Amino acid sequence: MKGVILAAGRGKRLSPLTSTRPKHLLPIIDKPLVRHVAEALAEAGVNEACIVIGYKSEMIKDTFKDFSKMKITFAVQKEQLGTADALLYAEEFIGKEEKFVLVYGDLTIEPEPLKELINIVGSVYDGGLIGIRHLDSKRFGIIVLKDGFLESIVEKPEIAPPTSLVNSGIYILPHEIFKASRKIEKSTRGEYELTDAITSLVKGGRRIIVYESEGEWWFDVGHPSDLLAANLRRLKLSKNFRKEVLTINDSYMDNDVYVSDNVCIESSVIMRNVKIERGASIQYSLILENAVINSHASLRYCIIGENAEIGEGSSLIGELSSPIVVGPGVKVPSSTRCISGALFQ
Repeated sequence: MKGVILAAGRGKRLSPLTSTRPKHLLPIIDKPLVRHVAEALAEAGVNEACIVIGYKSEMIKDTFKDFSKMKITFAVQKEQLGTADALLYAEEFIGKEEKFVLVYGDLTIEPEPLKELINIVGSVYDGGLIGIRHLDSKRFGIIVLKDGFLESIVEKPEIAPPTSLVNSGIYILPHEIFKASRKIEKSTRGEYELTDAITSLVKGGRRIIVYESEGEWWFDVGHPSDLLAANLRRLKLSKNFRKEVLTINDSYMDNDVYVSDNVCIESSVIMRNVKIERGASIQYSLILENAVINSHASLRYCIIGENAEIGEGSSLIGELSSPIVVGPGVKVPSSTRCISGALFQ
């Protein structure tokens, strides 16, 4: 089976972290997000995938130079006009395939739920998608069911049940989706929405089955809080990492990290070439490449961009739902004090 990964967007809601890379290249522990997606597709039985790219496309291509788990093809979306428009760039790649897998490239995904969806759809149904039970359903597209099949997808409703079934962005779609994507009008956001094309297929009589999942494995990485939560969740599932990777109180340490004396690091992700000076404390945080954490700085629920520097004695204390974000290359002055939601850019 062939697959399509949509990874053309910039990720404005993750700014300024996406000023230097696409959101799809932000790390989830040891690998960029989109590479995790590709690996999950390969493990689920997809043998060839097209990644639709756009913003800083060469960076994504470089990420897959050594990828060997399946054949990768790239298609460049010339202008970011929405997910349905992005899919059309993969039409030549799909060719005459009756069905194919489509996944948004800014999700956390595991192979087992996708395998289950593939098995359920089989040759019986026209397509399928995974629906996730989610507490914060107003942020996502809500799935409306009828007898287990998709009836419609309501995008980000103002009022939604406390725990609604949300659209995961993980699909098996019939070839007719390309024709449907050409026929739809732009949404109120000014984009051609894949969900509108899928809904039009349903209205035309196509049977799209919905596989429901509790979805603890699933994150839509659209905000800094999602990026941090996805990394912390992955740490909890870290039994598969080699022993020398997880060090200092269940934290992930990449290559060439310098850690001075009397440093406290707890449940955090530290990427390559980070420098952590004497007496610093880092808890529940994501520290990107080449950042410097100076002496006696204290970080909790923070995301520190690459090449950023945290001044000596600073105290940045965020919350999981509202982390402190320091943009790439930003220098936070010594003895700075701030709480949740602060943004340095």
